[in-house]
Amino acid sequence: MNVYYIAASSVTYAQMLKKLLEPAGLRAKIVKQPSGIRIGGCGYAVTVQDSRPDTITELLRGAGSHDFRLYQMYGAESFREIKY
Repeated sequence: MNVYYIAASSVTYAQMLKKLLEPAGLRAKIVKQPSGIRIGGCGYAVTVQDSRPDTITELLRGAGSHDFRLYQMYGAESFREIKY
């Protein structure tokens, strides 16, 4: 199972990201950012499971959101940033 984290600098931004993803059938959940992907701000992230990174980026970019960082979780607490 692939788990992706979309880093958000505030809970408000995380809520907006979640609202953009859910109509496309993606299960999105707002969580506190794990220590491996801290980017500053309040430290929230949106998790998406069982999706493709290009699907996530296309949805967010298509809605006009270009300021986000996407990470894939591998292992227990390891992350790698996905460049788009």
